[in-house]
Amino acid sequence: MRIGGLLLAVLGLPLPAATAAAERTPESVAGLVARYEVDGLRRLAHDAAVETWVDASGNGHDLVFGGVGLAARLRAQRLAGRPVVEVRKRGTYAVREPFELADHTIFLVLRSEWSDRALFADEGRPTHGVLLFDQSRSHLHRTGGVGTDGVAYAGGIERDGEFGITVLARESGRLRAFVDGVEVSSGDRDAEKLRVGTFFRLEYGPFVDRDGAGLELAELLFYERFLPREERESVTRFLARRWGLSDRLGSDAALADRLDELRDDPQAEIVWLGTDAGVDLNRFEDLPAVAWTRPRRVGGPFAHEAGEAATRIRCTRDATLARVHVALGLKAQAPGLDVRVLLLKNGTDYHDQDATSGVLDAGGEAVTVVRLDATLLLDAGDWIEVVGQGVGAAGEARLVPERTLFVASAR
Repeated sequence: MRIGGLLLAVLGLPLPAATAAAERTPESVAGLVARYEVDGLRRLAHDAAVETWVDASGNGHDLVFGGVGLAARLRAQRLAGRPVVEVRKRGTYAVREPFELADHTIFLVLRSEWSDRALFADEGRPTHGVLLFDQSRSHLHRTGGVGTDGVAYAGGIERDGEFGITVLARESGRLRAFVDGVEVSSGDRDAEKLRVGTFFRLEYGPFVDRDGAGLELAELLFYERFLPREERESVTRFLARRWGLSDRLGSDAALADRLDELRDDPQAEIVWLGTDAGVDLNRFEDLPAVAWTRPRRVGGPFAHEAGEAATRIRCTRDATLARVHVALGLKAQAPGLDVRVLLLKNGTDYHDQDATSGVLDAGGEAVTVVRLDATLLLDAGDWIEVVGQGVGAAGEARLVPERTLFVASAR
């Protein structure tokens, strides 16, 4: 018997509340340590040198040019009618009142002309800090000089040369990353704190370093805690609207490219499942799970069985970071229906990432596809299910099998 909404409180398994990520200003979210944005630089003319970039959070962590290399320049009318800061060769800025971060969330509105760009170095440890676009494929926390690879926030990213929103974070010692609202986390463990002391230069050795030349920065936010989904998405939406980047969030084109790449890669560790079950997901008590009756590819650390276990995707390897994509085609049989899609782990834990269909068109041939992307850390023996919940009017909202799939890839 499945666990329905009426039983959850009794069994101590609360269903997470469905929350929309309403836009919030950075200052309204607790834990803001430093904020660098361009409004305080508007007194400068186009191409003027940026000697001091004031911390708009009021915490005094101003960036001050120290005379090493070339000072950054203000570029007017660069993005959404606002100026941005262009970092130049070896331009180095000290942090007035350096700060320390354990678990954290860092928002960056930026573009990069080149790969291997230094964001900041630790106070007193110039070989430790954050490197962006390492070989154009990752963002790293470097923890040493030559011979140290560093710990990845993200892997498999693409530097497209356009402005976007990157989020770097650490949650309970694990690194996570989001690009334009899509999770690209490595999940790697990182126990070392960040001591933010010098911007735009990292040392590798006595004669080797990296600078921030070619970075164009519109806004930087530093929080001294990991922001859960609702807060993280709300700040992302604020930045996207402010900087005219809303169209980049959750790009379907980028998703399609990623799925095509996975499908065509024989070495990829993936599970790819379909269904021929037109189950009704608009249920309110006994929440239905999707039965994956058409396995197309099952490999790597994933297993899937037929019959009663067809709803479950199992993991066979400890410490597997699984990136999950779910697409559910739904056709409504009555007006006012709204279906929520969740991931349930081991029959007890709901993932904090969910998706809703919005109010569905009723009748005819109208099909709505609900998409959910999430990253889960799984150990051997763990299993996950895709669960539907009605949050609107009563009536049937049945799966459309040919528009429904489940894909998970292992990192």
